[in-house]
Amino acid sequence: MKILPRSKVKEGYVHFLKCLQLDDIYLSQTTATFDRERFKSFPKEIPIQGQSRCTKPILSGTAFTVRATMEVLIGGSNAKESLGRVEVTYALKFSVRAKELNPEHVNQFTRSTIKIVIWPFFREFIHSMTARFGIPHVNVPIHTE
Repeated sequence: MKILPRSKVKEGYVHFLKCLQLDDIYLSQTTATFDRERFKSFPKEIPIQGQSRCTKPILSGTAFTVRATMEVLIGGSNAKESLGRVEVTYALKFSVRAKELNPEHVNQFTRSTIKIVIWPFFREFIHSMTARFGIPHVNVPIHTE
């Protein structure tokens, strides 16, 4: 196995990103619970705490599919003390305009960059879900650490 210099690896990943196209994204699964009574006595700024995870990508020719799940606890650091919990799973289908698909690039993308793609959809979902539950809007930050 030939190991490419670091600059060649980086160039290959940058090329992969330039050829990447999001073909489809849809809500796959969700659960949401809120304690409306407790929201009434909570301050206006409601802290949130979350985590994300992705499934192993399924490769098919020059395309791949991955499921990304984001979970957020609203107003607490664990399920018992929180005011609410939302878990959202999206299915994302990507294609790459290239002759072949490098599985390492796909894995790197799902480990690091996919959160950037999914984050706006997640923020909108939380915003509209809190409105539908009739509780104060929860503002999810524009970016995540």
